[in-house]
Amino acid sequence: VNAPVSSRLMYNVRHSIVYMVARMLPGGKVVDVSASETVNIDFNAKGVGCGCSLGVDSFCSLLRHTESSVPQEYRVTHLVLGNVGHFGENKLKNAEADFRRNVEEIKPFASEIGLPLLAVNSNIGDVSLDYNVGLLQSFVQRTIAIALALQKLLGKYIFASSYVFDKVYYSTDDVSHAETVLLPLLNTESTEMILSDAVWSRVRKTEYISRFALTWRYLDVFWAA
Repeated sequence: VNAPVSSRLMYNVRHSIVYMVARMLPGGKVVDVSASETVNIDFNAKGVGCGCSLGVDSFCSLLRHTESSVPQEYRVTHLVLGNVGHFGENKLKNAEADFRRNVEEIKPFASEIGLPLLAVNSNIGDVSLDYNVGLLQSFVQRTIAIALALQKLLGKYIFASSYVFDKVYYSTDDVSHAETVLLPLLNTESTEMILSDAVWSRVRKTEYISRFALTWRYLDVFWAA
């Protein structure tokens, strides 16, 4: 990496993450990772970001982290939406158009709840296709890359869990099965990754969010291949 990298993140990449990824990717092997410089910088960021696709998982995380019972330092201050493969990978121009359309659809929701929306566009889809690594095989890392691009603003990032934590295992198809283990390894000195609601199944999450009138109008369950 020809750029400064967090010392904490680089340590975890070299001593843990490369071994996990090698095991999860078919034909994967352990490689050495180095950077031109490692740094130990805390930007003292106060923002709390939360993914906002308006699907079940993200809606649950958002609503849970805007409750009055949640400590102030964990309450969401910014909504985050990134184009890192979630909108499709095979037709990248179409994916970007869908991403921009989704941003416009989320803006009224963001305005209604009074939180700013951070939209992050990326070319990581181009890179992943070159190495034949699909979205589900790198979903956690791609999503956290969005948060790491915003470290000077976000001191915490709420990551919506995909599975219940006691179902952890290494999958060659879906890295989210190991998110409970992988997510803390992606912390830096500035930004803490927080796994949200990993004790709840998606059915339980759906039951919870259905109590809120906002979801009756804005819930948007989608999938792009």
